[in-house]
Parts: sequence; C-alpha cells; structure tokens
Amino acid sequence: MLAPMLATLAEAPLLDASLVYEPKYDGIRVIADVGAGGRDVRLWSRLGNDKTPQFPEIAAALALWACRRREPVVLDGELVALTADGEPAGFQQLQGRIHVKDDPAPDGSTAFILFDVLRVGDRDLRDQPLTSRRAELE
Repeated sequence: MLAPMLATLAEAPLLDASLVYEPKYDGIRVIADVGAGGRDVRLWSRLGNDKTPQFPEIAAALALWACRRREPVVLDGELVALTADGEPAGFQQLQGRIHVKDDPAPDGSTAFILFDVLRVGDRDLRDQPLTSRRAELE
C-alpha cells in the first residue's frame, strides 16, 4: 500500500500562484488499489486499515469503472457521505460504518472524491508534479 500525500499547513493568505488549492472534505482519506480489469479492488485508510468491507458500493463502482482498463491504478481520495441533494455531508454520517467488519447494508449515499493518481501500471507517479498527476487523473 502506498501512503497518501498529506496536506501541508501554512500561514494564510496563500498568494503563491504555484500552489494548488482544494476544498477540505470531512470524510475518510483512502488509497484505492484497483487491479487491471477491475479485479481485486481494495480501499485502504491512511493508517493501512482495509476499508473495503465498510464501503462495498465504492469498491464495486471502481471495479466497474476499471473493467476495461489493462493496467492497475492506485488512486488517492476522500470517502464522503452525501446529503439527499448529492452534496458532501459531515463525517458523522459515515460513523455508522467505521467499525463494521462484514458487508454492511449501505446506509446512505457515499462518494469517493479523487485527489491524485499515485501509480498507473508499473509507473510510480509520486515524483511527478501534482499538475502532471492531475492531468493523468483527469
């Protein structure tokens, strides 16, 4: 499992044009290891805990997305609960799933908001600039 790249704390205002800004979501940071052809999808917390059993619908969606891919991919993102309007909700909406061990019945909608792609096939992209990795992600 690859470790996620964590945010860096800095003094505001951040006026440097070379910086990239992203919204802060209130969810669970996850590394998704997606096998070629959508086989063997695993979701890992930043501490290395397997989150796949708690979020089977996210793993299934990633498997479906990757079913035509010939190479495995490692993605970095945030698992979030969604409101009825499809907007990210607070972390408390995910708490019912945190300690579930066996295939839970999903309670409420969730999404996996992607930040980064860390590996495509055998290519480790972590030494590339974020702008290049984001272009690859898109």
